[in-house]
Amino acid sequence: MIQDDHRVLCDGWEFLQRLGNRLRVMENRSISDLDEERGDMEGLARRLGYRSSGRERGAYRELLRDYDRHTTLVREAYLRILGVEG
Repeated sequence: MIQDDHRVLCDGWEFLQRLGNRLRVMENRSISDLDEERGDMEGLARRLGYRSSGRERGAYRELLRDYDRHTTLVREAYLRILGVEG
C-alpha cells in the first residue's frame, strides 16, 4: 500500500507540475484557474499531448478528466497516510 501511495503521489506531482508550468507559460494563469472558461484551453490541452476525440473541446475535456483523477487520487493517498477517513 505504501508503494502504491508513493506512486500516486509521484505521478500526481509530475502531472500537476507539468500542467501548472504550461498554464503559466501559455495563459499566465495559476492552476487554481484551470476550470475557468477563458483563453485557449483546447490549445493548452493539445500542447500537453491530449487529442480531441472529434467532440468540441475534446482535448480540454480529457485534460480536466485527468486533472480530476489525479487530484482525487492524491487526496485519498494523503488521507490514508494521515490516517484520516475520507
